[in-house]
Amino acid sequence: MAHARSKDRSSSRSTIVNGLIGGVAALVLSFIPFSSLLGGILAGYLEGPDVGSGFVAGVVAGLVYGVLGFVLFLVLGGLFLGFVGAPMMGSMILFGAVFVGIYALVFAAAGGALGAYLNEEFGDDIGRY
Repeated sequence: MAHARSKDRSSSRSTIVNGLIGGVAALVLSFIPFSSLLGGILAGYLEGPDVGSGFVAGVVAGLVYGVLGFVLFLVLGGLFLGFVGAPMMGSMILFGAVFVGIYALVFAAAGGALGAYLNEEFGDDIGRY
């Protein structure tokens, strides 16, 4: 009986820590499409069965993934920008950063809510950690 268990079960870690774990996992899995969704699912699952808290953990995971990904792009991708004299490069970088930021937040937040739902349904069966 998945619905008969207590609803007050929560994670022993804070939402920020669960979001950091999900964001780093999304960054490690960034070679996979929709990795921010997977990071959000992890953060939401670790957060516990409350869908609202899982959503917040997913948003934190999306922020971490977006910021770390952008910093890595600037560090690694910025090495090659000096070799190409492309006009409007700043506009393209800004557009890319906004697009990736929205992509990361939306999919990670949805993943956080989904992860919390999965924790509610299957948390006792497969364990929380």
